[in-house]
Amino acid sequence: MARSSSSPVAAPGTAIGAVPGRSLALDLLRSLRPAQWTKNLVVFAGLIFGKKLLDAAAVWDAIAAFVIFCALSGVVYLVNDLADRESDRRHPLKARRPIASGALPVKVATGAALAIGAAALAAAYLVGPGFAATMLAVAAAMLVAGLGCSFLHLGRGSAIMMLVRKRRAGVHGEENGQEKNAQACIATSDPGDRHRRLARKIHD
Repeated sequence: MARSSSSPVAAPGTAIGAVPGRSLALDLLRSLRPAQWTKNLVVFAGLIFGKKLLDAAAVWDAIAAFVIFCALSGVVYLVNDLADRESDRRHPLKARRPIASGALPVKVATGAALAIGAAALAAAYLVGPGFAATMLAVAAAMLVAGLGCSFLHLGRGSAIMMLVRKRRAGVHGEENGQEKNAQACIATSDPGDRHRRLARKIHD
């Protein structure tokens, strides 16, 4: 029995790249990049080097900082995916991301980013105004860095496309010019054409 080599077609109303049975909440969680949250464990280094592992208040502050940092870094990932969704759709691997594939709608991702960011900053303020200001500054720096890289990549891609289009236009222009020159040479080298033009001049 021959196997069909055709690529799978998404059912009407479903997003390309969406996994059947996976909830919207799970797609949102994937976009928050929980696998990257382990990097935020560095906030516990202060407890170790400051010898405050037995200080309940310090441990609580470190846990709060870790959770808030994870939430804010997840928001940054969401915003970056929203900004890069068009270019991600043209990438063989990034096209499977929830936002790029359409599994996570843009409105849902935007609303989640605003809600999670506001909740994280409110929690940071409860820890302390200075801590909230620090978290806000860190989140802003990550956003600027992420969006800067996105726009740099987009600008570089646009510049390359412009060069390619100009090159193609130049090639087509040269081809059109050569074709016109060839037609002119054929016309001037055709004796019958010269006789017809001479007869037309005499008649005029």
